[in-house]
Amino acid sequence: MRGRAVGNRTRCGEDFDSSAAAPVCHNIAARDHANGERAARSGRGVAGIANGVCSSRRRANLISRVPANISHKRCERCGSSLDLEAPSGFCPACLLQTALNPDGEEVESTGAHLTDFELLEEIARGGMGIVYRARQHLPRRVVALKMILPGHVNSNGAVARFRAEAEAAAALDHEGILPIYAVGEKDGAPFYSMKFADGGSLSTRIAEFQGQPQKAAKLVAAIARAVAHAHQHGILHRDLKPGNILFDGADKPFVSDFGVAKWLEREGDLTQTLAILGTPYYMAPEQAAGGHSLTGAADIYSLGAILYHLLIGQPPFRGENTMEVLHQAAERPPLRPRMFNRQVPRDLETICLKCLEKNPLARYASAGELADDLHHLIAGRSIHARRAGPAKHLLRWTKRNPMIAGFAAASVFLLGLLLMVLHPRGPATPLERGLAVLPFADLSEEKANTYFASGMHDDLLVNLSKIQDLKVVSRDSVLPYKGAPHDVREIGKALGVNAVLEGSVRHSGNRARIDVQLINATNETQMWAQSYDRELTDAYALQSDLAFEIASALKANLTPGETARLKRRPTENGEAYLLYIQANDIFAKYQKRLPDLEKAEQLYEKAIQLDPSFALAYAQLSHVETIFNSFYKSDPARREKARAAAQKALQLQPDLPEAHMALAFDYFKGGAHDGTSDYAKALAELEIARRGLPNNAEIYSSIGRIKRHQGKPSESIAHLKKAVSLDPNNPERWHRLFYAHELTRNYGAAAEALDQAIALDPNSWDFEFHRAALQMFWKGDLSGFERLRAPAGNSPDELHTEDRFLARLLLREYDEAEKILRDDPRESFSSGNRPGVPKSLLFGELYLAKKNTMKAREYFEAARPAIEHLVKQKPLEADNHMLLAGVYAGLGRKEDAIREGQRATEIFPEAQSAWFGAGLQMDLARIYARVGEVDLALPILAHLLSEPSDLHAQSLRFAPDWDSLRSDPRFQQMLKQYGASGSPQL
Repeated sequence: MRGRAVGNRTRCGEDFDSSAAAPVCHNIAARDHANGERAARSGRGVAGIANGVCSSRRRANLISRVPANISHKRCERCGSSLDLEAPSGFCPACLLQTALNPDGEEVESTGAHLTDFELLEEIARGGMGIVYRARQHLPRRVVALKMILPGHVNSNGAVARFRAEAEAAAALDHEGILPIYAVGEKDGAPFYSMKFADGGSLSTRIAEFQGQPQKAAKLVAAIARAVAHAHQHGILHRDLKPGNILFDGADKPFVSDFGVAKWLEREGDLTQTLAILGTPYYMAPEQAAGGHSLTGAADIYSLGAILYHLLIGQPPFRGENTMEVLHQAAERPPLRPRMFNRQVPRDLETICLKCLEKNPLARYASAGELADDLHHLIAGRSIHARRAGPAKHLLRWTKRNPMIAGFAAASVFLLGLLLMVLHPRGPATPLERGLAVLPFADLSEEKANTYFASGMHDDLLVNLSKIQDLKVVSRDSVLPYKGAPHDVREIGKALGVNAVLEGSVRHSGNRARIDVQLINATNETQMWAQSYDRELTDAYALQSDLAFEIASALKANLTPGETARLKRRPTENGEAYLLYIQANDIFAKYQKRLPDLEKAEQLYEKAIQLDPSFALAYAQLSHVETIFNSFYKSDPARREKARAAAQKALQLQPDLPEAHMALAFDYFKGGAHDGTSDYAKALAELEIARRGLPNNAEIYSSIGRIKRHQGKPSESIAHLKKAVSLDPNNPERWHRLFYAHELTRNYGAAAEALDQAIALDPNSWDFEFHRAALQMFWKGDLSGFERLRAPAGNSPDELHTEDRFLARLLLREYDEAEKILRDDPRESFSSGNRPGVPKSLLFGELYLAKKNTMKAREYFEAARPAIEHLVKQKPLEADNHMLLAGVYAGLGRKEDAIREGQRATEIFPEAQSAWFGAGLQMDLARIYARVGEVDLALPILAHLLSEPSDLHAQSLRFAPDWDSLRSDPRFQQMLKQYGASGSPQL
């Protein structure tokens, strides 16, 4: 018989920074009032108003300041002086008159033409180029036209640079890059036309992003995608800044101005000369240093600087002049955005600071990876970037300040020695924003709605657990404090939190009064308190308000997604909600009592009848059905009901984490007995649920158990430890961690976890039985089983009977084992979803151990019909086949025994579940040993001992099941190899 399985159970050159002492860009002065008003009305940009429009006075000055040694010609239209090199039809004075036209959108033609383009107005000017709004005749459309300034026409370098810009921009075709329509030349002056972006530049719209980190993230993600496209085509931008991000009339962003772009594969005098060109506020340190081998990391730095500016309203570094800005960028780390704006999510801050790393290799590997992380954040998923820890920050500071660091290190060392002598080490500091919500006291005189206080407490816990910035201790770990005197400081220490919420509920008729206070667990001072008087049917709005108030009092950061989830009402039907929380109260307390589970099922169904759109109720109903199916009675109809309810919840509310959790449980637990569990789908659903419920211990526990099935013990243990940290007072969490350690044969760690479980539940028979087994597996000591002669805690049930019986077999106290069976009046035993197993099967095992083959066969024959019926009734349940294999082996039906044992391992192979499959392999080895197939049994045992499994060398040493192998030298060598040699005799 298989032994009991443990655990089934803008566009000039630069941007103007109003906060700096002096503007870095001297091409952009303050706009005159009239032009500013006009620009605001028209909303034009550059290739609308890309880098901030130069004032009319400055433009007039730029036109009038002509060096004396330059010859002139006159405009045929207005008589103004022109440069000799100016293209035919080009007159800045005419264009200026047009630009100052106050009539808005309707601008008369200046008469100036450039091939097919009619120049309407100048809209931006930089150190080398000038941009016009122009009308193209074929096709007829308004465009932005950029051409080289007349003063640069005779400069081979400037012309080459301008042409390189046009070449770079024209080579790119991406929805996020301002498209180039045509490239041409007039009288030796190159020009090109591009899309006219009339929504302005980002430099004029930064204020729109203040307090909207998600909006900022979406914009930078879109820009990063466009930059990634340029990088993929071998082009760096090298001058990314808000003024080069333009918007069209629909607010779609475009990357523009590849004026200092560089072809990655072309290195020459031009790119070397221009290596440090760019805008200081947004320039990477290596670019400012004049590096000749810039990579895409320089553009990623600029994207991070733009994101930083959007988040807090100023660039990462500021100064009185360009050199000061560049020096700061090279030597100092940027201040964290959250120091200025607490609304910035921590993950977004992490992304931003990763882009701004001094070392290019420490930034994102590509602009595409940056975009991906931003999209993960927007979607509420985990990001790949990790914020630098204290050690990394210390290392950076040490490199910058070696002498100070050396002195500081010596000082810290001496101080540390002194503190070690004077002060012993105390307990760990509680986690920042760690919260324990104690059960609410019910002060009502009426007892008709006793569930209300518990239901309010449970739902508040669920809502608070949705906040990533809080650590919220799970329900089971705070229940022990219900109705009992307590010390807030001690609770804080025990649960690792720095705040405790207490509350009371008093309801009368259809109204309820809730009083709550938030207490600092380190000094017991009140942090916040509030009273609420509401109708019972307004319960959800009440606890939603509570969650926001508590999060605010703890200064927790809520993401937009978390805020939306907290505000969303699960149902508009107050009566349905009351039924729901009543069902939750029962479900949370059922403790495997079937009548309570059935009552919870009925209440969820009634809530759904009152509100068929109640997604949360469907999710909980699904969970109930999964418990029915997996623990009580395996039933395809119930499993189908569980999956249908979860899918209905997702249909009603696709982002509901509880619904994803319910579906995960169906994938995981629904097929636990017939090999139809889908662990990959379960993990995918649990990951979605985890993002919405980051403090849910059961999610981490389930992931840990699935990882165990997948043969990934280290990952399993990590998730189970996380579950324990969120639910430290729940003995079952510790018990599952114990079992994970035991499977890897890390007996010391297993003992520590089991001790924690027993301390929390000293009356648990299970825990004591497992301690005895652990003592045998670890040290070959059977004395723990000696202490199990009488049941601990409650009166023995069938599990206790079987455990006590197995203990006597291990001790080879056969008479005592028989007495245990005969003293129990039941003729069959069942546990969880396992159907009744005839007592005669256990008697057969007993007499086999006693080497009384004839008597054993009598009992096995008596058990055979019932076991065969189980197999016929549920042919896809592996355990049933293995039970039958044991019966046939006991009857001497060797071929039948081997067939059924092998069938069990085929239904649930080790490849499907490393844990359960390994258990079945161990059972198959037992069958082989029983029928004399030693050569088949030994390789299985050797395999199982070499990997995590339920098989332990010491159990091979003591269990009667393996007596037939003891005379084989290979078996003895195996025991010796794994440290379990010695006689099994007691």
